[in-house]
Amino acid sequence: MRIGQNPAKAGIKAPRPKRLGIFTVTYVPNQEGYFTESLQIIKIVLTALRQHTSESFDLCVFDNGSCAEVQQELIRLNQVGVIDTLTLSHQNIGKMGAMNWQIAAMRNEWIVFTDSDFYFRKGWLEESLRLAESFPAAALITAQPNIFDQLEGTSQVALHLDKFGLKTSMEKLDRDVVEDYCRGIGASAENTQKFLASDCLIIENPTTQVKAVFGACTAQFLGRRKHLQQFFPTSAEYLIAREEDNEISRRVDALDLLQISTLRPYVVHIGNHLDENILAEISMDGLDTPEVSRMDESLKYKSNTAWRFLAYLNRIPFMRKMLKRLYVNLFELYSIGKR
Repeated sequence: MRIGQNPAKAGIKAPRPKRLGIFTVTYVPNQEGYFTESLQIIKIVLTALRQHTSESFDLCVFDNGSCAEVQQELIRLNQVGVIDTLTLSHQNIGKMGAMNWQIAAMRNEWIVFTDSDFYFRKGWLEESLRLAESFPAAALITAQPNIFDQLEGTSQVALHLDKFGLKTSMEKLDRDVVEDYCRGIGASAENTQKFLASDCLIIENPTTQVKAVFGACTAQFLGRRKHLQQFFPTSAEYLIAREEDNEISRRVDALDLLQISTLRPYVVHIGNHLDENILAEISMDGLDTPEVSRMDESLKYKSNTAWRFLAYLNRIPFMRKMLKRLYVNLFELYSIGKR
C-alpha cells in the first residue's frame, strides 16, 4: 500500500549531462601478483583526470567484478564525488561488454574512453578537441601518437585521404615521443629501435595547418556520441581480446570515418607498475593523490630456490607453454569464479 505521494514527482528536474563524459572500465580480481599496484594506479588515473581536464565533466566507472576491497574503495570514491556514476558488476562481462553498456548509457555530446592505466597530462583535452575541430570526420581521437597500427596496413580510408581534402606525408616522430611510448608499453630494446626507424602517416588540414597522426588507439580515445553509436555495440565474446579491439578500428574504417591521434603524447600508458619515470612525473605535476608507495625493486626478482627453478622451466619452450596454460586456468579459477 502506498501512503502519500513520492516527493520526486513534484516536478524536480533531473541533472543535465555535461558536454563531456569520461569513462573507464576497472577489473582488479585480487591485490596480489600482477594486480598488486592496480588499485593505486586507478586512483592516480582518476585524480589526474580531475586535475588535468580543463572543463567540467561526468566521470563514470564501470567495475567489471573486482574483489570486494577494490569495489568498496570505488564506492568510497563515488560517495566523496571523485566518481560521478559507478556501475558495479557481480561478474566480469568483458571489456567490450562493459564498453557497450557504458556508451549506450552516456548522454554526453563528447565521450572519452580510457583503460584504467593511462596517465592524463595537462592539455590532453585541448589538443584532442583541436584535432576534432580540424578533422570533423574523425570518429576516434587518441591523445598519444598512434605508433602501433591496429589495422595492420589494411585501412581503406588511408587510400583516399585526398577525398577529405587532406595533405599527407610520411614522417618520423620525435625520438622522445617514440621512447615515451615504448616505455609505457614495456617495449624491448629491439622493438624500440624498430619503432624509432619507422615512419608514420601524417595528415594535415591545409586550411587550419593542423597536423595529426593517422590512426587511433582503442585503449584511449575521444569521440562524438553520434559517431560512437554508429559502431557500438560491438562483439563481446571474451574478457579482453586484441581481436575485439581491432574490430572497433575495422568498423570505423568501414564507415569511411577517420581515426587520428596527436603528434605529442598527452597521455601515457602506466601498465601495472609505477616505475621511476611515472613516479617522477606525478611528483613534478604535484598530483594530489594518496601517498604513492614505491615498490621495493627487490620484489621484482625473487632469489629463492623455487623461483629460480620456475625461471629455469620457463626457458624450456614446452614447459613455458604448460606453465602459461596453468596460469590461465588458475586465473580463471581464482578470479572469474571468485564468488
